[in-house]
Amino acid sequence: MFSAAGRQVEQMMRRRFRCNMDELPNIARFVHEFALAAGAGDRIARRLELAVDEAATNVLEHGQPGPQGLFEVMVSHSPDRISIELLDNGTPFDPTLLDPAAPKAPLNERSTRGLGLVLLREMCDELKYHRGEDGTNHLQITTYFSPSPPPKRSNKPSPSQVSP
Repeated sequence: MFSAAGRQVEQMMRRRFRCNMDELPNIARFVHEFALAAGAGDRIARRLELAVDEAATNVLEHGQPGPQGLFEVMVSHSPDRISIELLDNGTPFDPTLLDPAAPKAPLNERSTRGLGLVLLREMCDELKYHRGEDGTNHLQITTYFSPSPPPKRSNKPSPSQVSP
């Protein structure tokens, strides 16, 4: 989307989901499709999808917003970044306060808990959290990118169009 001055402006979409693990594929699809439409390319879209899947799983599994709880995903982009904000009214939890270091213990001695947060941090450039005055958790995941150029058109026939 462009302003009257011809500059690209930020675009945003917001969608509410049921507080149910069955919604994870729908959330992932929403984020992936938005990232592709924003020009981020498939690699970045998949990274964002993985990060949001991990964050959403944590909210739905540990945050306990309940079936009538709030769970929204807000996605926005500007020319050089995509931000995804997860909003829920579950238990407050700030993942940015945890030690970001990857586990150093041998694999067979590690806890299986907390590894998702390490993955989440690896999949994004910025991770921010705040608790709103209304009691809503806001987790923002941001990734910076250079937009993918549209595929170049070729005037040459493809191999399938060339007769032997």
